[in-house]
Amino acid sequence: MSQSRRRELILDVSDVREIRKGTALLFATSTRPALLRLKPWYRTRDAEAIAAEQRAEEAGIAERAGRRLAM
Repeated sequence: MSQSRRRELILDVSDVREIRKGTALLFATSTRPALLRLKPWYRTRDAEAIAAEQRAEEAGIAERAGRRLAM
């Protein structure tokens, strides 16, 4: 069994910097990088439920941080 590593230039740093809003690069183990088109969660029918969960999580984080700072 043998192993080898190879580097291949896929995108230049300037190309990454110029990726349009609403897109993302996905890096996952054992796969090639992929350019994704993101779907804005705030435009889905679940937007209000997601926003409510986000507010609850943020409130919990702030509460825990406040307790930690008070110690």
